[in-house]
Amino acid sequence: MTKPRTKPYELVTGPPPAEPAPPEKKPIMSADVKIQHDELRITPPRRGPQAGEAAMSDGAFIENFATAEELARWRSEIQARRAKDAGTWIWQKCDRCGAVMKDRPGTEDGGPCPRCNLQRRAYLGHMRTMTAEETNTYLFELAKKERAATEQLRLRAFHAANAERGQKGLPPLSFEEFKAQAQREYQDMMRRHRELGKISRPFREKAR
Repeated sequence: MTKPRTKPYELVTGPPPAEPAPPEKKPIMSADVKIQHDELRITPPRRGPQAGEAAMSDGAFIENFATAEELARWRSEIQARRAKDAGTWIWQKCDRCGAVMKDRPGTEDGGPCPRCNLQRRAYLGHMRTMTAEETNTYLFELAKKERAATEQLRLRAFHAANAERGQKGLPPLSFEEFKAQAQREYQDMMRRHRELGKISRPFREKAR
């Protein structure tokens, strides 16, 4: 039984079909609105002073935010720990380059020199503990070099101050007068620093 062949197209006459009516828009009433409370999430700060606090070193954080009572307590604890320490420091000297380092007591001789033997080779420099006489001689020479360097810096500052006074038409200062003036300026700076610290500390404590 063969199926009748369908026509390729069919001509439709008459009006087009009606489009469906759009849905009716209802006005939004206050009773239909549902209030949703989002839970507060604490995230680390990305800007502002608190972000700077997170990037501070331990010393800077303590200096800016520690109270006087906390500093006094920490100082007493550190002093008590240092008093119980078995010793202070020992001095060691390299047998190859002559470098002098200080280390904790109990450090054994024969360690590689941190200056000339980073590769830890047997034929390079090794550290040995200095005797009491060698230590005293080294510390004396070191103090003398530091004192000479300090005096050199003072002389440079003294000549620079007199050159500046000469440009302003003022008489030059003697070295003793210059040291006394520098001491007064230093004391005034420290006094202003203490006063600013006393003023700023209550504001920091109040802002916590």
